[in-house]
Amino acid sequence: MGLFFVGAIGFVISLVLLIVRKKSRKTFGILTGLFLLIAIAGMISAMNTPAIETVKADYDKIMAGEMNGEIIDLAGDIENIERDGDLYFITVNSPDGVYQLATTEDVAGEFPRVGDKRVKMYVTPEHSASGDLVITIISFRK
Repeated sequence: MGLFFVGAIGFVISLVLLIVRKKSRKTFGILTGLFLLIAIAGMISAMNTPAIETVKADYDKIMAGEMNGEIIDLAGDIENIERDGDLYFITVNSPDGVYQLATTEDVAGEFPRVGDKRVKMYVTPEHSASGDLVITIISFRK
């Protein structure tokens, strides 16, 4: 994001100097174009960088409690969805294991259906004091 701001500020300053100065127009024209390219590169980089720090899912580490509280990037096929009041319990079959996830209907993103393939989601696992594992879905994404 910083690269975008440097490029945008440089572009505005170079554009103003290009308009105001009559002499070195070629130099300021090149600088204006260069800062525009920097701003575009910064914008593309910011769009492709997740806003939150995520970790790739590792079934063994999740089950051992080593990833408690982490935000995990998980992808898998939706095998089953059961509703109990406001809670949904979703069974996800991923390449590294089968997960039982919990969520509510108001989770961010498009809610999946049984049979959806390669659904990507952010989840967070927590082991309770009794040793039970609860994996909560934060958001779904395409």
